[in-house]
Amino acid sequence: MHISARTLHRQLREEESSLQLLKDEVRQLRATDLLVRTDRPVKQVAAAVGFRNEKNFARAFAGWTGVAPSAWREGVRR
Repeated sequence: MHISARTLHRQLREEESSLQLLKDEVRQLRATDLLVRTDRPVKQVAAAVGFRNEKNFARAFAGWTGVAPSAWREGVRR
């Protein structure tokens, strides 16, 4: 991108965003895709989207969607 980290952070702030928000958005999209399209255990989905443990992933996922990953998977598959 040929810009400094400081400039990137400033531009993201101007757009009311941050690297963390972008990372979380990508993680959420990837996690929901894996939960729908695969039968991987939640622990494997957590690792695939960059979480070191299932508990932190479940907490983040519930914050994004309002439900636990396993409940979300069941709701989508109905």
